[in-house]
Amino acid sequence: MDPKQEIAAAYDQSEWLYKLVWGLGKEWSMNYGYWEADTQTIRQAIINLRTKIAERLQLNSSAHLLDAGCGYGGTAVWLAQKYGCRVTGITLSPRQIEKAKQLALEHEVAHLCQFELGDYHHLAFPDQHFTHYLALESAFHTQDKAQFLTEAARVLSSGGRMVISDYWGKTDGREALLKQWFTGYHIQELCKVEDFSHQLKNLGFRALSWEDFTPHILPSSKRLYFFGKMGQWTFPLQWLFPKKLRVPKSRIESVIAQHKALEQNLWAYGVYSAIKPELFTTKSNN
Repeated sequence: MDPKQEIAAAYDQSEWLYKLVWGLGKEWSMNYGYWEADTQTIRQAIINLRTKIAERLQLNSSAHLLDAGCGYGGTAVWLAQKYGCRVTGITLSPRQIEKAKQLALEHEVAHLCQFELGDYHHLAFPDQHFTHYLALESAFHTQDKAQFLTEAARVLSSGGRMVISDYWGKTDGREALLKQWFTGYHIQELCKVEDFSHQLKNLGFRALSWEDFTPHILPSSKRLYFFGKMGQWTFPLQWLFPKKLRVPKSRIESVIAQHKALEQNLWAYGVYSAIKPELFTTKSNN
């Protein structure tokens, strides 16, 4: 199975688990969310993060957004419903495409939303096709960050806005905790903010901004850790469960490791925003 198929299969196999511990069946999103002092539920945290992202994208009814790694379409549908913008979502999972289309119909925004299979390293769209670009906790899966950004720049129109909400590396990634986390999450490596900035500058982007949201995702990180420990305690009993309900040991260990690594300041969660210039010329990477 190639890496893309492995990623899609991992999400499909984890769907029931996210419904159980993350309320997936309500907002159809699996991200860390954004916890404020008065936030009570993961569902509200997810909506908070969507709001933060929308503010940075500056969406309106004339926008056409590419949601690169749209998952089940929860964020795409919410943005289309709230701002009246067009949204095209791509994902590696046919199952997620099916659910996203159903969700758009249920929320009466099917005329604004399009969902299709796609790889953000090789986008099947013309140059300057979108006014906005979003990667919400999907860029960490990339096998080639330079290609990922080059394609994003290609399909984004001049003056277009890009927002990347994701995990960011703070070390060289050699720590055992990170390796344990990366295995279960299908992460090759986490990009450092300074390296990401350098690549975007080489592509000609401006108004670069990175905001550290780490304190606001801690409750979600702890929640994952808690359920990971529960999974660890019950793992010897998994043979009693149907095959489709069994969670790989690497996945259980990874959700424990992500929180321990966060406590040790080995990674951060943040939102990177950038604008593609009106007069855009791709620069050399040298």
